Amino acid sequence: MSFLLSPEVARERALELLAGVNPKGHPANWQEEEFKAHYGASSQVIANQWFDLCTTEIEEARLSPKEKSSEGFKRFMSCMEQFEILSRCVHYRRYCRLAKLNV
Repeated sequence: MSFLLSPEVARERALELLAGVNPKGHPANWQEEEFKAHYGASSQVIANQWFDLCTTEIEEARLSPKEKSSEGFKRFMSCMEQFEILSRCVHYRRYCRLAKLNV
């Protein structure tokens, strides 16, 4: 069974994974800003990516039932977080090269 999530639920679950961020009691727009600042994409985009991974017909990309679980979603979000960090590093190094800074 797939662990499909709406954008709102994906946002809430992903924010709960972040240390020091408590989404409860904050308005949806605050939650979305925190989500996008941390993961680099909106909760709609992330939920769509997760949905695509859970429902794909492409054999090489198909997730196992274990990967479609709550734990699998945590791993997916961890990968998204690492990708965003790597992306920021690449942009920072590119900026430094353009500005002729030594890094």
